[in-house]
Amino acid sequence: MALAFAAGGVASAGHLRRRDLVCARARAVYASSGCGAGNGGGGGRRGRGGGGGRGAGGGGDSGDRESSSVDAVLARFGVAREALPDELLALGPEHLARYLAIAQNPVVKAVSAVWRSFRERVMADPDFPFKLLMEETLGLGLATAGFISARGRAVLDELDLFALDVSVGATLNFVLLFLLTPKLAVGARGVSAGATQARAAQLPANLFVAGDYSLWARLGGYVYKTALFGLCGVLGSGVGTSASKLIMQLKLACERDARKRAQLEAKQAALPGLAWNSAMWGAFMICSSSPRYQALAGVERLCFTALPPALAKLLCAAVRTANNVAGGAHWVRFSRSLSSRRAQRSKAA
Repeated sequence: MALAFAAGGVASAGHLRRRDLVCARARAVYASSGCGAGNGGGGGRRGRGGGGGRGAGGGGDSGDRESSSVDAVLARFGVAREALPDELLALGPEHLARYLAIAQNPVVKAVSAVWRSFRERVMADPDFPFKLLMEETLGLGLATAGFISARGRAVLDELDLFALDVSVGATLNFVLLFLLTPKLAVGARGVSAGATQARAAQLPANLFVAGDYSLWARLGGYVYKTALFGLCGVLGSGVGTSASKLIMQLKLACERDARKRAQLEAKQAALPGLAWNSAMWGAFMICSSSPRYQALAGVERLCFTALPPALAKLLCAAVRTANNVAGGAHWVRFSRSLSSRRAQRSKAA
């Protein structure tokens, strides 16, 4: 039912002064989640803009009505107000209902109970689990189809390499989406962040996230997340390439048939170099993956803000499919272009 939260994230109902302060901070965080329209000025999604507030600075009747609506949502899900953090309750009944609905999923509930960062992202964006499911299933499905198409009948002899590719791909898919998803920080962290980490935490989760961010803050967030994408590409490729070479070495050590050994040696020779392949993947993640995934986050924000949930999820699946197809095609052209230039330079030398 309700998830367990860290101590200090739950305030008693009687602490009204602290609750008002927390509500104001939570509304600012919520505006950056892509589910609201922003912190300042204009009208937000279904009246959730930052200018008017929710009864925190006046308009007691509006605050009373909202409190009643929140209590009604809590009663419908059978959750006590004290079991949830003030930051989440401040986001209003609609957002609270969406969160409590997805929090009842056994997988989401189990992961959220042991992983605070995952729980904070689900609180900020209740559609995060659905987006993650689409990214993983569509990405792995297309990767599987491409692997089988490229290997043909030989795919059964390379199931180990296939499992490795799928594992690395699934991990990268998760990390990329995780990095671009805003979070609702609850309570105080156990370890104080350093100056650099604190500044990075103030940057928007992605270039198109809603919120009262300046242009420089958005550009800074884009550069920061793009650098993280590049690092993920280098590390992911390094792990994948090293593991592939290790698998081929083990196969050669166990194979006694001369013909099959020759085939394995040819495949081993065709494997890309560790440093070169890692550098290519890092460059690809910076030049292609980061702009594509950040644009995708902006498109999904518009879909989930302006459209009915069912239609928004349908379009989410469609644009993520298109993104995976475009990414695969771009990687082929990108890697061939860099490899061709490298070969030409080698010949000229």
